[in-house]
Amino acid sequence: MTVQQLIAKMKAIRDDSDRVVERGLLKAGEKTRSRAVILCPVETGELRNSIKAQKTAPLTVSVGTNKEYAIFVEYGTGTAGDPAVDHTGKESWRWQDEQGNWHTSHGSPPKPFLRPAVREQEAYDTVAQEIRRALND
Repeated sequence: MTVQQLIAKMKAIRDDSDRVVERGLLKAGEKTRSRAVILCPVETGELRNSIKAQKTAPLTVSVGTNKEYAIFVEYGTGTAGDPAVDHTGKESWRWQDEQGNWHTSHGSPPKPFLRPAVREQEAYDTVAQEIRRALND
């Protein structure tokens, strides 16, 4: 492809560029979501099954979960959790279960699944691949 042909092609896809980039972002988001599902610790499968990749705004794709407890799985809790996170400073806590039994917890270690699933360079490469594909079509 000559430089003139490339310029003509770029002008032709200019109006379509947001769609091309969003397609790349969605593909990158889906790759991230797939890895997060694999890395997610499973007790009931509820957290794992809630992980989604979706367009949340123009040129924005988010990968995550709507489960409120996901942050506690990702970063841990109490003294066993990631000390850089505010919710991990509590030494211990007690609670009573449905049968009336009391329990004490000192926290749980982090089980990260979202942060390790993100590979920024791969996301850039995926978007670039979509742009190249659009230029070559």
